[in-house]
Amino acid sequence: MSGDGRLYTLRGSGTEQARNFDRMSNARKAGIWLFHIGNPSGSEGNIMPADLESSHGGDGSSDAQSSSTCADTLLPCPPHSTCVDHPDRKGFCCVCKPNYFGNGRNCVEKNSPQRMNGKVSGIINDIPLQEADLHAYIVTEDGRTYTAVSRVPSAVGSDLQVLTPLGGVVGWLFAVSRSGAPNGFTITGGAFNRTVEVDFPHSGHHVYIEESFLGPDVFNYMRVQVNLRGSVPSIPLGAKIEIQDYEEEYTRVSPGLIRSHASRSYRLEGNVLEVPFTLDQTITYSECEVPMSSTRLKVARNFIVYDAQEQIVRYAMTNKISPLSVEDPCKEGRHECGPHSSCVVEGDSFRCTCDQGYQHIYEEGADGDKAICIDVNECALGRDNCAVHADCINLPGSFACRCKPGYIGNGITCERQKTCADINCDPHADCVAWNHQEEPHCQCRPGYVGNGHTCSPGKEDDCGAVKYCDIRADCVYDEETQTRKCQCRQGFRGNGIVCVEDSCDVADNCSPHGSCLYDAEGEAYYCACLPGYSGDGYYCLPESSFSSCDVINNCHPLAQCVYDSQSQRYHCRCNAGYEGDGQTCTKIEDVSCDQVNSCSLHALCVRDEFSGKYVCRCSEGYEGDGFTCNPIDECNTADNCDANAQCLYDSGSQRYRCQCLPGFKGTGGKGGCALDADVSCNIRNTCHESATCVYDAVDLKYRCQCNPGYNGDGHRCEKSVVPCNVINSCHIRAECLYDPTSRGYRCSCLAGYEGDGYDCRALRSCREDRYLCDRNAECVPHDASGEYVCHCRQGFIGDGITCNVAPQHSGGHLVFAHGMSLLRVPTTPSKSNPGQLLLMEPNQTPVGLTTDCQQGHLYWADASLKVIRRANYNGSEVSMIISHDMLSPEGVAVDWLGRTIYWTDSGKDTIEVASLSKNYRKVLISDGLDNPRGIAVHPGLGKLYWTDWNRSAPKIEVANMDGTGRKELVNDNLGLPNMVVIDFTRNNLCWTDSGLKRIECIGLNGQGRRLVYMPAAYPFGIAVHEDYIYWTDWEIKFLHRVHINGGDAEPLEVPAGGSGRMYGVVSLLSYCPAVGSPCAVDNGGCRYLCLPDGRGGRSCVCPDSSEDGSAGIECNEIIS
Repeated sequence: MSGDGRLYTLRGSGTEQARNFDRMSNARKAGIWLFHIGNPSGSEGNIMPADLESSHGGDGSSDAQSSSTCADTLLPCPPHSTCVDHPDRKGFCCVCKPNYFGNGRNCVEKNSPQRMNGKVSGIINDIPLQEADLHAYIVTEDGRTYTAVSRVPSAVGSDLQVLTPLGGVVGWLFAVSRSGAPNGFTITGGAFNRTVEVDFPHSGHHVYIEESFLGPDVFNYMRVQVNLRGSVPSIPLGAKIEIQDYEEEYTRVSPGLIRSHASRSYRLEGNVLEVPFTLDQTITYSECEVPMSSTRLKVARNFIVYDAQEQIVRYAMTNKISPLSVEDPCKEGRHECGPHSSCVVEGDSFRCTCDQGYQHIYEEGADGDKAICIDVNECALGRDNCAVHADCINLPGSFACRCKPGYIGNGITCERQKTCADINCDPHADCVAWNHQEEPHCQCRPGYVGNGHTCSPGKEDDCGAVKYCDIRADCVYDEETQTRKCQCRQGFRGNGIVCVEDSCDVADNCSPHGSCLYDAEGEAYYCACLPGYSGDGYYCLPESSFSSCDVINNCHPLAQCVYDSQSQRYHCRCNAGYEGDGQTCTKIEDVSCDQVNSCSLHALCVRDEFSGKYVCRCSEGYEGDGFTCNPIDECNTADNCDANAQCLYDSGSQRYRCQCLPGFKGTGGKGGCALDADVSCNIRNTCHESATCVYDAVDLKYRCQCNPGYNGDGHRCEKSVVPCNVINSCHIRAECLYDPTSRGYRCSCLAGYEGDGYDCRALRSCREDRYLCDRNAECVPHDASGEYVCHCRQGFIGDGITCNVAPQHSGGHLVFAHGMSLLRVPTTPSKSNPGQLLLMEPNQTPVGLTTDCQQGHLYWADASLKVIRRANYNGSEVSMIISHDMLSPEGVAVDWLGRTIYWTDSGKDTIEVASLSKNYRKVLISDGLDNPRGIAVHPGLGKLYWTDWNRSAPKIEVANMDGTGRKELVNDNLGLPNMVVIDFTRNNLCWTDSGLKRIECIGLNGQGRRLVYMPAAYPFGIAVHEDYIYWTDWEIKFLHRVHINGGDAEPLEVPAGGSGRMYGVVSLLSYCPAVGSPCAVDNGGCRYLCLPDGRGGRSCVCPDSSEDGSAGIECNEIIS
């Protein structure tokens, strides 16, 4: 790069090849790169590379027809692929290594998320799009894609929802493969061009999409440029469209060319009227490997929306790709298609689709109605993109734009051309213009030198003063003579005054479809077009009468279209046992298969005992006449297979076969699947209820391992009993003593305390004996019971008798749910600090959020996937902690002192609790609930609060955290109460009400109800941070905040990364609230669940089951 910003880009820049520049070259020596710098003749940008580049040190590019091999090419393939020679040793291909996928030239890691960036420009509905940003995020593991086009003006943003191909191509690229079918990235490596024509037949709208995909860059980001032109039906602002699940087929019609035709429809949300539209896609790419077969893309769970506030159009979908369920219809249907058309698969049949720039007409002939394709006059139909000051010229299959006289440009953009009246020349200069495409400029007259604006007398032998150079030469400055001299341009030779063209053996300037030949008579070299092309040798075009069979299959049914490396083109060749020119093939008489192998690959040539002749007979598992043999499916439905098997397509045998389910082995047929004794526990859980299936990194397999506190082989585990003289598990106010009765050691409380030795309580209160409290605690009356208890000071946690330093975490932020994403924002977002995407889990709906302020964990209830997840405050280490027996978990709350988690399930109409450290869980409340949603807990008071948005009788209830003492806290003047939050500073309970569109608070004792803010559009989640209440809204996609005492609400912008509805919101605390709990130390002395009873004590509760699904836990609590 020069100081003024000019740069020269090496081939391979922006790709993985950049890592190999030190081993590549343009001068046949690794690491050496030669360039002529400083305005060399005939070059652009002041840079000219070496005259002859080396194939041993170039960019490693190769194609299937190259004569190079892997051995004689330095670095033929990128780092993540392997070089494979062709069997005939004529060229090679690159194949991605295991754990990677792609076309060999571009490979990405399997199951790794991918990203795509690009720009979208053009004109839709007469509204210009100026380089709108396109971003896509792809979850390759399940084929889910998220595409967003931002900075789309509202005048056209809502309409752009119908252009689903903008997101659909990303789905085709990274669709999950089924039965070995290649997705788009496996075929193209992400480097291809695509054109799409979208027609809306009922309204007459038409859109033309041009896309250039550039493959992954060095940062593994896909790059794309998109251009749109045309019009689409109008979609009302704020309306959404719905598109049902659909399928579309992709057909390879020739090397490097894929076509697809599809018919779909959309409808406005809440409307039953379907609006049909059709898509015709053409994809061109560089092909090297074995060509693809036709495939079927299945697209489901379409989500499309335009966010007018953010000016973003979003497309999300799930994609799978598989082979056709029937034989490719175009195998026989190609010959039905006429000129300018291609056969593409449509459903289980085929369709002759016109090439780009052509359209169907129908005429009656001897063979009935047959579609033919004629040129579309884009200029007459207004489908061109020519500038206002340009003329549109119709061409066969396309059009061209040409600027009108007086304007200059490429026809798509035309600017007024400057005239001599617009520039000021020196009196000794003339204003000249060589042609109408070049701007006029000032040129000094003979005898003068300068830039035309300033001219001075020059020397006589200076070509700048006297114009005597050949028209094929330039006047360049000579440092030795300090004058300018004539120098022939590249491709010409001479003294500059006279220049003649280099012959083609030196210039190598023949057409790619021509060759340089020697004329012995004239003793000169000349360019001549190859057979099948015509022209002067420098420019060669296909002969008008020439039609290659790879474009239009005009081969006989008993012939194949094959590539001839000698002539470098395709031609028809009769099958073995037949003779002819490929367009006509006849059977060779009296030639049997033992003389010429004309049998199918899946057939054998055997002697027929009756006729005495050799005949072709299909192999076992195939059916046909011997010349064509198709696999016989072993099954059609799962009913044909064993109960523990399924009917799946086997790409190896190319037929459907019964295959045993994981954990079983056998043939798959009826009665053919038995339990696999060697199956690992991650496939079938054979572990003991007190064991876990874990991955052994040494043996590289899964095995059962007893949980801590248990001994055994994992399939059978017994509880470990360790006496206190080995491991001191006694309470801090107990000692380990020998018990003669049990002949072992046991814990015994000290004098002045009572309990079982694992939990010891003082016989006197701290009011009588201040020294019962920890030195970091104070003796205060309990809010519920009025008795004096020890209470840890701010910055410490515990039960008051024992207080430990409270851990500090990086708080001071808010986290909220937006669609499938969790985003973190400061309490006062700004343009310089708007927040960021914290994490995104595909397909989830995080309804309720809460925190564990002691451990620095974030918890959320996923109503879609029916799980409760956990992550660190920074979004790392995402895991599922509750995943069994849930229908619709919504609200979630954590008792950070008692180490338990509470949640509501609106599908089961229950409130449940589980231990955070063990697998124990219990249904706490199951009666009298209709639609429980929000939930909050106060461990210091031992109270549990929740909302129930029963439309006929909405209410907010309170109970003790052990489920006792249940009562209604608010039961009047409620609409649809959603989420609740506790303000620990003011002892208030606050909630959102989307029915009455308001935010309200009430004292935890049920007194002092007050309205904080109204009207809110559709408030949902709620959080309190310092002196402000924050809430999310389903209709207005902003965070909102208002002072705890009311006032005007303030909308807060949210960062990009989410879409759809906004759900829960939570404040990340640096310190936990200064409250105590009887369950804070040693689980309150309980064996299983320690739950505060709301009276200053706790209940030791037996669980219903454990999270792994086991039930019937034997409970023998010895503490009442």
